[in-house]
Amino acid sequence: MADAFFSGSIDDPSSYKVHLGIWTNWSRGPVFGATLTVDRRQGSLLISFTAFFVTVVASRFWRIICLILHRKLSSAENRDALHHQRQAIFRNSSSSGSGLWSLMQISWAWPSGFSSSISTAIGNEVLIDGTNCGYIDIPSLDVLDVQRVLEPWQSKITNNAAGYAQQVYSPNRTGVFGNTVFVKKRLNTISNSEAPCPFKDNDQSILYRVVTHCAPLDTEGRSEPTEHLGISNYTGYKYGPSTFTENSNYTLIIRDTYSQNIAQTNGFAFSGYGLELTYSLTVDGTSTAGTFQPEPDLQRSDADIYMFFLSGNGVVTNAPLNDPWYRSNIQSKYNRSSFGSDGSSPIYNTETVYQPAEAASPLGCTLQIQVCKGTVANNNSCGPLASLNDGLFGALPFFDIDPEDFSKYDTMDKIIEAYSSNNEASRFLWFLQILQNYPAQIAGPAQQLGSQSLASYTSLTAQIQGPLPDDQWKLDVSNWWNITLALIQASFVDTANGPTDPNVAIIKTNATNSGQKSLCQNQKIVSTSYISVSLFGLYFTYITGSLIIIASFVLEPLLSYVQKRWKKREYENLEWMTNQTLQLQRLAYEESGQGEWSKCLDSIPVTASDQELSPLNLTDPEHPRLRHPQSPRFSKEIPFSFAFGEEHGDVFNGQGEGGLQEEEEYQDVQVSPLEFDQELTEEPRMEYGTGESHVDDSHGTFFTSNPGSPVRGDQFADDLDHSPADLATMVMDTGTRIATLPEASR
Repeated sequence: MADAFFSGSIDDPSSYKVHLGIWTNWSRGPVFGATLTVDRRQGSLLISFTAFFVTVVASRFWRIICLILHRKLSSAENRDALHHQRQAIFRNSSSSGSGLWSLMQISWAWPSGFSSSISTAIGNEVLIDGTNCGYIDIPSLDVLDVQRVLEPWQSKITNNAAGYAQQVYSPNRTGVFGNTVFVKKRLNTISNSEAPCPFKDNDQSILYRVVTHCAPLDTEGRSEPTEHLGISNYTGYKYGPSTFTENSNYTLIIRDTYSQNIAQTNGFAFSGYGLELTYSLTVDGTSTAGTFQPEPDLQRSDADIYMFFLSGNGVVTNAPLNDPWYRSNIQSKYNRSSFGSDGSSPIYNTETVYQPAEAASPLGCTLQIQVCKGTVANNNSCGPLASLNDGLFGALPFFDIDPEDFSKYDTMDKIIEAYSSNNEASRFLWFLQILQNYPAQIAGPAQQLGSQSLASYTSLTAQIQGPLPDDQWKLDVSNWWNITLALIQASFVDTANGPTDPNVAIIKTNATNSGQKSLCQNQKIVSTSYISVSLFGLYFTYITGSLIIIASFVLEPLLSYVQKRWKKREYENLEWMTNQTLQLQRLAYEESGQGEWSKCLDSIPVTASDQELSPLNLTDPEHPRLRHPQSPRFSKEIPFSFAFGEEHGDVFNGQGEGGLQEEEEYQDVQVSPLEFDQELTEEPRMEYGTGESHVDDSHGTFFTSNPGSPVRGDQFADDLDHSPADLATMVMDTGTRIATLPEASR
């Protein structure tokens, strides 16, 4: 598990100090990129409230839809029960879910009547606070500081980068670092594994950044036995004289393969592969610095030269490895020891193994960089593709920096101070310092980690190397490349975050001008410890939702007022009012003759305070009905006769318990709409009959107290809880005839 890169941890984003509040994520533009970052607790509350708000908005929006549909489908004509049930659902459903479910239920109950997500973008990109931003001032360090602080820190961050590269960049990645801080997990790269040797007349150019070109080198005619410090059994490699050893014609002197194998066989601690680095840096097109001076056929005026020498140090393989860098194809014998069943007597087994053919196999690489200003690469915006020094200096004029100032001032700090008023130049110089502090070239991982930077290291057990492909060297170079990409990512993130290690903090240089601070305060990372919310999404959600809520409360009374004021579509308004749950209940009780009701157009109708309403009539549990109140005005005994001349002397005892049950059910009848006076609409009632007095052929014509509202005999019987066949004549106490049978039954 990785530790800290600089001040934060790859797998622990919470260790980074994050800017809380409003900021702009420019990758999404100035409008959609407006972002609010809050901590996890506040973010959870915000998300919860937003979800609740959206639910309220949805219910109010459904209310508007129901209002529109109810009024659109409203009709003063007789319609079937399905129509009226649907209208009642539209009027009383509290949410789209309950309303749609009710509609589905009635569609199932009446099959003949039908034919067969926030714009709140939540993310985890946050802005580093940047108040502790600073880079390491290497020129100000003495030798002790380099050894005590700088080198351990560089080794630490390189190890972390190697772990990150293994988990993110490697083809065999496991995804352990799924919670990385980097906004872009992987940097795009172009890899050409079929490129020819870089030391021939070949030029490979890509749009900026770093071009690394590697190939194993032939050792024929360039290696020979030699002595070192008076000791033989050494091999010298000649690719150019070393600049570290006076009068040395060798690039590298190392123990020969025999000495390396003997050292391991004699019981020395297994050290694994050896990896030695030599390099030559090009300045102004000439190799002038480094650890060796390349021979003419290896020199490049447009690149830095790095050579990696791989030594076996006694590592063997069980099968020949024909990789041109490892070259483990010399057959040998290896004595493997193990303990017997008694655990005390060692058993020795001789196995055939293969050893490296070279004491140190060379791999040569060139390094080129190119810096462009802006996003378009052309001669007017880019420096040359060249060595690290020449590539950076060649880009200085594009950032309004005079290269001569580097010879005028003896330290980078003074140059940065000289350009402190130039934000563009100051940012670029800050960028150079960041790259200088991090081993973000291909040599960095090998220099800091040694053989542990090799991809083959993961399959090495003690002295035995596991199976490797014949192009293993390409995997090793790719691993170095991936580590450098991770280091580049870490360099800018950790510089913006600043160090928390007090030993490193004392050698930090803070950002001083606006250009440097803008670079520090505009660095994004990914953190699951915070929540970033799109302000555009929030504004859109809350503003639009608020308008919908307001409209849902205003639309209903507004339509009601307009329809009353101009007497238009008044039936729609009355049906909407009376389809409320309590008004529907009021209609049922009132039409059964119970209660003296008032507030018949309000949300809650009421009766007189001393009135009681009857419970359900459960004579038929499958068809519950409302009971009708007992009326003392009817005589206890009622004579009757059937229309077919049959007479019975049964006695009807008023309203008995449960009343009488009808023996017939009437289906497919049209349900009447509301009846109301155009001038007096205080109390809508259910309409019975056609409004004309007539005599039914099969039942008597019955009159209510309103002579203009005749009803059929069966309907009147329903009101009295009797069937039509039970009625002959009914006489009130006043003697007024209220029911007349057809002539045939008299």
